[in-house]
Amino acid sequence: MTTPGPQCLALEHNSLDCVSVPTDNGAHEIGSVWTVLETYAWSLVNHTAILTGIRDDLETRLRAIMTNYRAQPAEIRPEDRANFAVASEGLEVWLKHHMLTASLDRLGRIREEYEQEDPDIHVIISGLTVFNETLEDELRRRIFLFVPAEDENLYKNPVASFPMTWPAYPSARHDIQEACRCYAVGRYTACVFHCMAIAQAGLYLLAQDLGVSFKYPLNLAEWQEVIGAIEDKIKPMRDQPRSKERDERVTFYSECAAQFRYFKDAWRNHVAHMREVYDRDQAHSILLHVRDFMEKLSQKIPETWVAVP
Repeated sequence: MTTPGPQCLALEHNSLDCVSVPTDNGAHEIGSVWTVLETYAWSLVNHTAILTGIRDDLETRLRAIMTNYRAQPAEIRPEDRANFAVASEGLEVWLKHHMLTASLDRLGRIREEYEQEDPDIHVIISGLTVFNETLEDELRRRIFLFVPAEDENLYKNPVASFPMTWPAYPSARHDIQEACRCYAVGRYTACVFHCMAIAQAGLYLLAQDLGVSFKYPLNLAEWQEVIGAIEDKIKPMRDQPRSKERDERVTFYSECAAQFRYFKDAWRNHVAHMREVYDRDQAHSILLHVRDFMEKLSQKIPETWVAVP
């Protein structure tokens, strides 16, 4: 759905006018974005504006009667019922999904009056006024997070930032989602944490591709151990007869090993052991760096197993 207006993220679990956000509730949840509701402020503004317009129109009719005895009687017309039905139906869904129960109850009372054979215009005007006040009170008790326009696509469509890594590395999908979304909602240190988890998926793949193994599962080994074992596998390649293929292999694996060592020393050790806090610019640079590297790696060594051995 294409919609205008600012995007907000509310801390509940259902939504109206929202884009479904796929989730992968893996075993590791450290630093992940909250389970959030994606919604748009325009929906609430639009529906409440219609109800306020209905109230103002009814009040105008009442004033006309008081100042002009020839004015038409202030009564609820068929179009009034239709307009309220359209606005209230849309707003009711929004209120339910945002758990604004008091406002929902007030809306229900107004609907009951409209359903009367001869509804009281004064009761409806009063009800709409109280509804607006109740909604304002409830919204004061809700927290909404604003996502800047430049980060909206990063939150809504993290796959677009890792178009080749996403299909090639299923084990990294959760962290790709969380890295992008953490950045979009301003959780920059968490973004870096998930970036290192994305890189870790590539590290394991590189180690497996080179036949690295330990006495324990690969995913229990420290980065230093894995990188060291990778470098040990590269050394014999340099002693092989010179050829274009040999040079390309040595160059590729050496560059990968150097990159992972850089990741480890520059960021992974710091964020994994809570030694550093990252700001927006730092997180952005790290996210781009990891993305560029993983996009290249995914074309050389795609993930071919279900679980890390």
